[in-house]
Amino acid sequence: MKQATLILIIMLILFSISGCKSIFHVELEDHINPNDNEVTNNGLNIENVPTEQFPIELDLVSGEYRAIWKEGYKYDTPILLNNLNDLEEFLSNHPAQSADQDILQQNYDDDFFKESVVYGYVKSEGSGSVKLIVNRAELKEDILKLFMERTVPEEGTDDMATRICLFGINRGDIKNVNAVEGIILDVSSK
Repeated sequence: MKQATLILIIMLILFSISGCKSIFHVELEDHINPNDNEVTNNGLNIENVPTEQFPIELDLVSGEYRAIWKEGYKYDTPILLNNLNDLEEFLSNHPAQSADQDILQQNYDDDFFKESVVYGYVKSEGSGSVKLIVNRAELKEDILKLFMERTVPEEGTDDMATRICLFGINRGDIKNVNAVEGIILDVSSK
């Protein structure tokens, strides 16, 4: 009896340490047969127990550039660009300092916007040497997460910089999105 209790305690400790979760809760459901008013216990009732959804990585048409720095930009917030006019207005309000915007517009034309949208992310940096590039976009439940990689060199310049990342995403992939988050991952410059 002591040995069985000890084994049970060890199993409970192992399951609690490993964070074991059940995916489904299954219980027997009593069924009443309408013909004979007899209660039988022969059915399964699988309850809708929330399970953690793994993120889905989305296909992207991405771009990034350095814009002329301005204090008045809307920084650190994803900005929805729903059509080519929105993109052109965004590019005109965030003019490039070191890239040809025509190259960006080649990726995002009228045909692109029939099936997709673009999210722009604007980041202010204290040094023009800091790089910001698109990493990936993930969908987890109703949250779209836009991941970027930020590289800070060991020695940098002291000029202010505005870095812009563009995420072109299929409309069908994000039709149920209720929130968009920009996530910046710092990476080593080595």
